[in-house]
Amino acid sequence: MNNNSFSLMYHDVLDHKLLRSGFQNPEAHKYKIEKRIFEEQIEIISRNIETNKIDKNNLFLTFDDGGISFIDIIAPILEKYGLKGYFFITTNFINKEGFISRENIMELYRRGHFIGIHSHTHPQNISLLREDQIRYEWEKSLKILRDILKKDILYASIPGGFFSKRSLSVLQENGIKIIFTSDPISTINEKNGVKILGRFAITKRTRIEDLPKLMHAFSLLRIRKIAIWKLLALLKKFLGTNYFIVKRWIKI
Repeated sequence: MNNNSFSLMYHDVLDHKLLRSGFQNPEAHKYKIEKRIFEEQIEIISRNIETNKIDKNNLFLTFDDGGISFIDIIAPILEKYGLKGYFFITTNFINKEGFISRENIMELYRRGHFIGIHSHTHPQNISLLREDQIRYEWEKSLKILRDILKKDILYASIPGGFFSKRSLSVLQENGIKIIFTSDPISTINEKNGVKILGRFAITKRTRIEDLPKLMHAFSLLRIRKIAIWKLLALLKKFLGTNYFIVKRWIKI
């Protein structure tokens, strides 16, 4: 892993056989994309890897929340193109309708994918919780995934992108080595021995032709996304939970 690393943030992928996966609310629906489009995107990413001789170890395809599409659609498509995913699980929803099961998690791991935590209950803004609540969210999810896989968990993804020093402290104490945020940046920061990686979000609005631009370090699309991210960061700071109301009107 180096500062040429590149991370994409996905959530759910749907088709006519799988109409519901993961959380069902307006914010979550923005990130649910069609299977056909997802496979086209992965094909383009794979082609760019080969054309530009990109080290696959520096490419992070991440998937948040824990929807059933992880096992039913996403993993098979990634494997078709020789790629692995980083799957982040909201552990309170394991075995619930629309979410993956304990067996699914073990199967993803056996097939060479990476498993990480995405908190226990996916609070709307984890940074606003009391310190004991933040600790509960992370340590409860860690315990559940460790019990399932019988392995240490090394990866975490921040729900809603609300990263804080308190989350960093708890995750570092509990052996997490890489934290993925929702910041659209490609540089890697390191704090207290933990690597912090930003990600470029893929939504329904993401066009097929945007993928190569996102993978190019100096594209205008990247610059635009970083500018919008800075605006959203200010909104998060000053609006608290009201941020989600305003965010719906901002195209990202």
